[in-house]
Amino acid sequence: MENFFIGMIFIFLNFNFTVSNHVVGLIPTFVGYIFVKRGINEFEGKVPAFAKIENFSKIMIAVSIVIYIMDFLAVNIGAMYFVVSVVMMAANIYTSFNITEGILWLEENKNVNILGSDLRRMWKISIIALCASTVTVFIPLLNIIAVLAYFVCCALFLVAFNKTKNAAADHYLY
Repeated sequence: MENFFIGMIFIFLNFNFTVSNHVVGLIPTFVGYIFVKRGINEFEGKVPAFAKIENFSKIMIAVSIVIYIMDFLAVNIGAMYFVVSVVMMAANIYTSFNITEGILWLEENKNVNILGSDLRRMWKISIIALCASTVTVFIPLLNIIAVLAYFVCCALFLVAFNKTKNAAADHYLY
């Protein structure tokens, strides 16, 4: 669970340092997908939701590296940047959904309480906040509020994930 938790930090939090047009991601998404892949490997295909995203995580490592390099080199792709951002957002949602569902599967099939329902609730709230921040992108004041709400929801999701990780540490789930 530790690898999933670290992966979610890198996937959900996005801090950049910009110089001129060059963007350096301080928390690169591809590192998050590497940790997700390591988390998937720990379960050796035994959890259906994790197995479902095994190849997807490999693809996302490569795609995230390409995007990271393009940002660093200030490659301008114009309007395609918005499309790429939406696709990456969808990939992050898909990945976090399957990790959350895998945790719920573990809870049910191993007959343990690792706070999966709390994690799912916080996941849903954070996704609603993410959608709100995306929909309001062209309404500046509303977007600032939505982005702040999303940041808070991400933090709460990560806190819930940490609690799940800690609860899972008391059980042998592999």
